[in-house]
Amino acid sequence: MQASRICWTPKACCLMAAVLASPVMGQTVVAPFDEFYTHAVVGHPPLPNQLGALAIRPSDPDRVLIVASGATPEARVWSMGLIRDRSGHIVGLASDAPKFEFSAGGSTGGAFGSLLVMPNDGVIFSTPLGNEIGQVAAGETSPGLLVPAAPFDMAKTTSILRVPDGWCNAGRLLFFSSLGGQVWSRNFVVDLAFGYVIFNQGVSMPFSPPSSGAVAIPTSCEYFGALKRRILVCQESLDRVTSFRLQGGEGSGSLPDPQTEQLVLLGVDSPRGVAADPVTGDMLLISRDASRVEFPDRIDVLRFAPTCQSCVGDLNDSGSVDAEDLALLLGTFGEGACPYPAGDLNVDGLLDAADLAILLGSWGSCNGP
Repeated sequence: MQASRICWTPKACCLMAAVLASPVMGQTVVAPFDEFYTHAVVGHPPLPNQLGALAIRPSDPDRVLIVASGATPEARVWSMGLIRDRSGHIVGLASDAPKFEFSAGGSTGGAFGSLLVMPNDGVIFSTPLGNEIGQVAAGETSPGLLVPAAPFDMAKTTSILRVPDGWCNAGRLLFFSSLGGQVWSRNFVVDLAFGYVIFNQGVSMPFSPPSSGAVAIPTSCEYFGALKRRILVCQESLDRVTSFRLQGGEGSGSLPDPQTEQLVLLGVDSPRGVAADPVTGDMLLISRDASRVEFPDRIDVLRFAPTCQSCVGDLNDSGSVDAEDLALLLGTFGEGACPYPAGDLNVDGLLDAADLAILLGSWGSCNGP
């Protein structure tokens, strides 16, 4: 991390970041997520309007990738430096000029809801206008692959989510439609010459909410059931951000469970392009400030403040960790990730001695002695 992008040096940087990251009236984080997240504005990137998606590479956590002119054939991905506070949270944008990274317009244009950073540091994106899936290798300035989505029975895909390691069907890709109506779960194989984006069979399901961005919530707060194995979904046309739990079971494809939908953020204008900060577990998204004439699109942050350690091991939500929780854990001891065992406290996909140690170490009342 470069010292010039850390808030406490120099003092002027700290003052600027405090202004940029001040809470905004009208945006409401809804319970129970308000126990863990606060909303703030990071800044307005000086880029063409129609910002469409963003992402942070784990290999370069001091820069954010941003799609500009996202719904046009001129879609480009730029990067900007980030300012972080002492705890690593993003509080502002660096003052240096945006850096061009790669073109992302596809053959007919558009890159909107997602920039998905893959384990090989390449980026996958979708072109809803051309209905293609593109891939840009690390260090390249244009897509090396553009794969038509229609042969895989997918249409108007704007959001791509990779099921994280340790979850059911880890590595599978979920594709959401900008129009709503469908979500697809697709396996993929590795192209040794380039990377990913060669699909094979999968499953799909009706999914009514229109999606303008989706991301898995990091397991930063892995002991709290409200956040465990959930995804965040931006719904631009409804001005809200919601959350779903992914289904367990090998045959489910880890598709979202519509019965688990919960509101997360209300009062935000045109939310889209959500991404997770690999450093802190904060959530970044694009929204709009209609009161601004120049650069109305902005980056918002749902800043993660963990408060979930007090009830580690409370599997039955009784307010204490006791013999009943121990019995629940031992009753499924040794089970694997699909379906998810309730006592998988460290979210590694197994129920084993590590989870037992966590439960015993938190024995007693959740409210203290």
